[in-house]
Amino acid sequence: ARKRPLPLFPRRIGIVTSRHGAALRDMVRVARSRFPGVGIVLAPALVQGAGAAADIAAALDAMYRYGRADVITCVARDDNRALHDLIGGTIVVDA
Repeated sequence: ARKRPLPLFPRRIGIVTSRHGAALRDMVRVARSRFPGVGIVLAPALVQGAGAAADIAAALDAMYRYGRADVITCVARDDNRALHDLIGGTIVVDA
């Protein structure tokens, strides 16, 4: 119900991920190089371990409600575990 067409040139990109990870720095660097002047909004969340699924779902919900982003991306990946286990099945998908 929340899917929308991706804009060709986004004005604001929302990122849901850890505020301390390399993924955030990489996403900001790439976004700014491809879309100079783009606004970036962070909704910080735990992306691994106990409570990560609920934290990601809450961050996505906050981003949908208040982020005013043209595009929202969620970076939650741990190479040592299955993505399904990491995000807790349907909790994050439903968010």
